[in-house]
Amino acid sequence: MNFSIPLRMRVYLSILFCVLVVGMIGLIVLEQFPPLDTFYFLIVTIATVGYGDIHPLTPAGKILVMLIILTGVGCFIGVAANSIESMIDERERKIRIEKLNMIIGIFFSEVGTKILKKFSEHDTTIHEIRSALIISNN
Repeated sequence: MNFSIPLRMRVYLSILFCVLVVGMIGLIVLEQFPPLDTFYFLIVTIATVGYGDIHPLTPAGKILVMLIILTGVGCFIGVAANSIESMIDERERKIRIEKLNMIIGIFFSEVGTKILKKFSEHDTTIHEIRSALIISNN
């Protein structure tokens, strides 16, 4: 299976990663949060859970958190929406292939064989074609 991440998803993931890195550095420096608490706070904030058990105390920390909310929540929603869209697109593609295979099967089993027989009756080079289509050990 050839798996490639669409450009839009890569952009959202890159921005989200940058928000996490900048947010962690900023909160560690401005609020003196331990790294684990900082990461926990960022995930809770970006995922819009917001328990409120950890919160910024300094004005600079509050401004940083507002910027994280504005950029991080949008990117988080973008990543979630793109993931769901990719899953739906893949499912729809599989359904289209199944329907196409069904139509091809019906054509060759019900209608196509009869049509091919009629065409071959009027083809003057059918013997050459038939000999080329015979399967041999060679």
